[in-house]
Order: sequence, then structure tokens, then C-alpha cells
Amino acid sequence: MKIAASLIAIGLLAGCSPIKPLAVRAGDVCFRCHRTISQTRLAAELVDENRRAFSFKTAGCLAKYLAENPGDDRVVFVTDYKSGKMMRAGSALFVRNTIDERTQELDFYAFRSRDEAIAYAKTVNSSVVDWLTVMQQARVEQANAGKRG
Repeated sequence: MKIAASLIAIGLLAGCSPIKPLAVRAGDVCFRCHRTISQTRLAAELVDENRRAFSFKTAGCLAKYLAENPGDDRVVFVTDYKSGKMMRAGSALFVRNTIDERTQELDFYAFRSRDEAIAYAKTVNSSVVDWLTVMQQARVEQANAGKRG
């Protein structure tokens, strides 16, 4: 009986362990757009209810995926541009800027520090926004794409 109770307790503790991101590596393929991830400091990750991790090229690409595929029980991580470490998207601040000079593609740089986000935004003549704003923009883009399609 004690063994069974111990096994149940261990199982419950394992199920409650915090969800941690996996490392997104250069060369991984974005789950949404299927492009190669080359700038890992811009990468993002979604962990689903089964603890499967899905890599995304950028925070914006992940936001577009979430707008296209709403659901619950998912944890979203973005990479702090300064340190290269993953953090939860809800605790990050974002600055939109060019991510590819050749194509002029715009996306979001994520920052853990408010001061670093503000300083970066000033250097690129942009503004600082939160994750809810990034998601709102993705939903608007998705709605507009639906009207065109």
C-alpha cells in the first residue's frame, strides 16, 4: 500500500513539474512557415499540453500560428535578444524592427529587461509593446488575410 501511494505521489509531482523550453538551434525548421531558423536570438517555442515543443523562426511567426490555431493549455516562450535565453512570452517586452536587411522583413525582438527594450527601441526608432499587443496584431493580420482570401 505504501509503495502504491509513493508511486502515485511521484506521478503527481512529475505531472506538476514546471514546463521548460527546449533549445532552439540554428538550422531547426519553423513549425509554421517552414523556413530555416538562422537567428536563434529571435526564435520562439510553443509547448503543448503533451509537453511537445514546436520551434518558430520568430515571436511574430509564433503569434500568427496562435492566431490561426487558437487553443488552451499551451506555454509560449520567446528568446531574450540580449542574453539568448528563453523566457515566457507574457513576461517579455517586444520591439518591432527589421530582421533581414536583404528582404526588409519585420518582426519582433524580445527583451526581458524594460530598460534594454526601451534603449533598443530608441536606436531603431520603434516602440515597446507587450505580448498581448503582439498577439492582437497577429489576429488583425489574420482577419485581414481572411478578407483577401
